[in-house]
Amino acid sequence: MMNKYAEYIQRIIESRYSGEGWRTLGMCRQEVAAMKEEFPELEEVKGHVTVWFSGAGPMKRAHWWLTDPDGNIVDPTVGQFPFGVERYEPWEKGDPIRLGKCMNCGEEIWGQPGEKDAHCCSEQCAHALSAEFG
Repeated sequence: MMNKYAEYIQRIIESRYSGEGWRTLGMCRQEVAAMKEEFPELEEVKGHVTVWFSGAGPMKRAHWWLTDPDGNIVDPTVGQFPFGVERYEPWEKGDPIRLGKCMNCGEEIWGQPGEKDAHCCSEQCAHALSAEFG
Protein backbone atom coordinates (compact mmCIF):
# COMPACT_ATOMS: atom_id res chain seq x y z
CA MET A 1 0.00 0.00 0.00
CA MET A 2 1.40 3.37 -1.06
CA ASN A 3 1.46 6.33 1.29
CA LYS A 4 0.08 9.74 0.32
CA TYR A 5 3.51 11.04 -0.73
CA ALA A 6 4.20 8.11 -3.06
CA GLU A 7 0.72 8.45 -4.57
CA TYR A 8 1.29 12.17 -5.19
CA ILE A 9 4.70 11.51 -6.79
CA GLN A 10 3.32 8.79 -9.06
CA ARG A 11 0.41 11.02 -10.12
CA ILE A 12 2.73 13.98 -10.85
CA ILE A 13 5.23 11.94 -12.85
CA GLU A 14 2.44 10.42 -14.93
CA SER A 15 0.66 13.72 -15.56
CA ARG A 16 3.63 16.08 -16.07
CA TYR A 17 6.30 13.81 -17.46
CA SER A 18 4.39 11.08 -19.31
CA GLY A 19 5.41 8.51 -16.67
CA GLU A 20 9.09 8.83 -17.55
CA GLY A 21 11.02 9.79 -14.42
CA TRP A 22 14.17 10.69 -16.33
CA ARG A 23 12.29 13.66 -17.77
CA THR A 24 12.38 15.21 -14.29
CA LEU A 25 16.11 15.90 -14.77
CA GLY A 26 16.72 19.46 -13.63
CA MET A 27 13.22 19.82 -12.18
CA CYS A 28 13.94 18.84 -8.57
CA ARG A 29 13.72 22.35 -7.09
CA GLN A 30 10.41 23.11 -8.81
CA GLU A 31 8.85 19.75 -7.92
CA VAL A 32 10.02 19.98 -4.30
CA ALA A 33 8.40 23.44 -4.02
CA ALA A 34 5.16 22.15 -5.55
CA MET A 35 5.07 19.14 -3.23
CA LYS A 36 5.83 21.33 -0.18
CA GLU A 37 2.84 23.47 -1.12
CA GLU A 38 0.65 20.36 -1.21
CA PHE A 39 2.12 18.89 1.99
CA PRO A 40 3.24 21.73 4.32
CA GLU A 41 4.48 19.25 6.94
CA LEU A 42 7.36 18.28 4.65
CA GLU A 43 10.73 20.06 4.92
CA GLU A 44 12.71 21.12 1.84
CA VAL A 45 16.34 19.99 1.72
CA LYS A 46 19.03 21.08 -0.72
CA GLY A 47 22.30 19.26 -1.07
CA HIS A 48 23.96 16.56 -3.12
CA VAL A 49 23.21 13.00 -4.01
CA THR A 50 25.63 10.27 -4.98
CA VAL A 51 24.20 8.35 -7.91
CA TRP A 52 25.33 5.79 -10.46
CA PHE A 53 24.94 6.07 -14.20
CA SER A 54 25.60 3.14 -16.50
CA GLY A 55 29.34 2.64 -16.87
CA ALA A 56 30.21 6.03 -15.36
CA GLY A 57 30.65 5.01 -11.72
CA PRO A 58 29.41 7.09 -8.79
CA MET A 59 28.72 10.76 -9.43
CA LYS A 60 27.87 13.55 -7.01
CA ARG A 61 25.08 15.84 -8.23
CA ALA A 62 23.33 18.87 -6.78
CA HIS A 63 19.77 17.95 -5.82
CA TRP A 64 16.68 18.98 -3.82
CA TRP A 65 14.37 16.63 -1.89
CA LEU A 66 12.03 16.67 1.11
CA THR A 67 11.87 14.95 4.47
CA ASP A 68 8.72 13.93 6.30
CA PRO A 69 8.12 14.63 10.02
CA ASP A 70 9.87 11.33 10.88
CA GLY A 71 12.99 12.28 8.89
CA ASN A 72 12.30 9.94 5.96
CA ILE A 73 13.40 11.12 2.52
CA VAL A 74 10.64 11.99 0.08
CA ASP A 75 12.13 12.59 -3.37
CA PRO A 76 9.63 13.54 -6.08
CA THR A 77 12.25 13.42 -8.86
CA VAL A 78 14.23 10.33 -7.87
CA GLY A 79 13.10 8.78 -11.18
CA GLN A 80 15.76 10.80 -13.01
CA PHE A 81 18.36 8.48 -11.49
CA PRO A 82 17.85 5.12 -13.22
CA PHE A 83 20.07 3.22 -10.75
CA GLY A 84 18.72 5.00 -7.67
CA VAL A 85 20.44 7.22 -5.12
CA GLU A 86 23.31 5.81 -3.09
CA ARG A 87 23.52 8.71 -0.61
CA TYR A 88 21.71 11.97 0.19
CA GLU A 89 23.92 14.70 1.69
CA PRO A 90 22.19 17.86 2.94
CA TRP A 91 24.13 21.05 2.21
CA GLU A 92 25.50 22.90 5.22
CA LYS A 93 26.58 26.54 5.08
CA GLY A 94 30.22 26.61 4.06
CA ASP A 95 30.16 23.23 2.27
CA PRO A 96 31.73 23.30 -1.19
CA ILE A 97 29.43 23.33 -4.19
CA ARG A 98 29.98 22.13 -7.75
CA LEU A 99 31.27 25.11 -9.74
CA GLY A 100 31.54 23.34 -13.09
CA LYS A 101 33.88 21.11 -15.06
CA CYS A 102 37.49 21.81 -15.93
CA MET A 103 37.74 22.99 -19.53
CA ASN A 104 41.07 21.19 -19.86
CA CYS A 105 40.68 17.76 -18.25
CA GLY A 106 36.93 17.49 -17.57
CA GLU A 107 37.25 16.95 -13.80
CA GLU A 108 34.55 18.52 -11.66
CA ILE A 109 35.48 21.73 -9.85
CA TRP A 110 34.25 22.08 -6.26
CA GLY A 111 34.60 25.10 -4.00
CA GLN A 112 32.94 28.33 -2.93
CA PRO A 113 31.52 30.79 -5.46
CA GLY A 114 34.15 33.43 -6.27
CA GLU A 115 36.82 31.45 -4.42
CA LYS A 116 38.57 30.19 -7.54
CA ASP A 117 38.44 30.17 -11.30
CA ALA A 118 35.56 27.89 -12.29
CA HIS A 119 37.09 27.16 -15.70
CA CYS A 120 40.04 25.00 -14.63
CA CYS A 121 40.59 22.67 -11.69
CA SER A 122 44.24 23.62 -11.16
CA GLU A 123 47.01 25.98 -12.23
CA GLN A 124 48.48 23.14 -14.27
CA CYS A 125 45.23 22.71 -16.26
CA ALA A 126 44.92 26.50 -16.68
CA HIS A 127 48.45 26.66 -18.16
CA ALA A 128 47.79 23.66 -20.42
CA LEU A 129 44.57 25.22 -21.67
CA SER A 130 46.28 28.57 -22.22
CA ALA A 131 49.10 26.88 -24.16
CA GLU A 132 46.61 25.05 -26.37
CA PHE A 133 44.51 28.10 -27.23
CA GLY A 134 46.97 30.94 -26.51
